[in-house]
Formats: sequence, structure tokens, C-alpha cells
Amino acid sequence: MLGYSKNGKVLFCDLEDLELDDNPRKFAHGDYIYTRCPQCGGPSWFDVVKRMGRCFECEMIHRFHTKYRSLSDEEIYKDLGCENVVRKRQRQAAIPPEVFTPQPLGQLGRSYLASRGITPMTLANFPILYEAHYVNRDWICWLNVSGFYELRQIGGENHKWNP
Repeated sequence: MLGYSKNGKVLFCDLEDLELDDNPRKFAHGDYIYTRCPQCGGPSWFDVVKRMGRCFECEMIHRFHTKYRSLSDEEIYKDLGCENVVRKRQRQAAIPPEVFTPQPLGQLGRSYLASRGITPMTLANFPILYEAHYVNRDWICWLNVSGFYELRQIGGENHKWNP
């Protein structure tokens, strides 16, 4: 059963009101599914996790009725016929986060700094630099005044980065 908000800008709908878009290029991915707008029949998207979507044509916002708050995302995907969707959170959970671990300055870092004109005597007077291998790259790093590490890639194109 369709219902409108008091200002008329939000359309509250049931699961039966959402019709999957039959366009093969509009397949469900991530947390989004592509549907037909319950109001105008135009193409629209719907975020199952946030329980809301929007029509591309009439720009009406769609939301589920509050009775769907108790259903899990998987139950909604199943009821809509999208149970085989590879969701963002499932993909992200499979990849463990990489841990940033600074090490004392090694030979790679020392040779890079020497190529930039920094002598071993200068390094001995300012022992604040570290070396780290992070996101498949080698970095020179140091603690900044905020207590976080600043990184400069050793001999690469990403000259600055903060983890």
C-alpha cells in the first residue's frame, strides 16, 4: 500500500510495490537494487540497507513502511528475488585491513634520502624518520605534531599520504 508523507515528497511503500528493473544493464550490486518507481513507473534505485531510494525521473523519494525495520537485509533481498547479490559489506569483510607498522630506517630509506641530498650525519642528528611497507608500497614516515604519521613514498608518484 502506497502512502505519502505530509509534505508529499516521500513515498512510503511495501515490498510488493517495488518491481525490479528488467533492464539487464541495471543489475543489483552492492547494497543497491534497481527498481521501477512505484509512482511514475520510471527507473529508480533502492538502498536496502538504508531502506530508501529515489526515482531518476520524478525524483520522488521512496521509503519502506516502518513495519520493515524488523526484517533483516537478507530477508528483504530474498523477498525481492535478489538473494544472490554480492554486497559491499560481504566483500569488505573478506579483506582484512592492512596494519601500518613503522620500522627503524632501513637501507632502502637511507639510499633514497641520500639520493635526495640528505647525508648520514644529518640523519644521525635528527632521528625522527622511520620506514614502513604499507598498501604494497615503501614509505618514509614520521610523527607530526598531531601525533599521526605522515608518509612520503620512496621513489614513487604518491609523494604524500596519511594512513
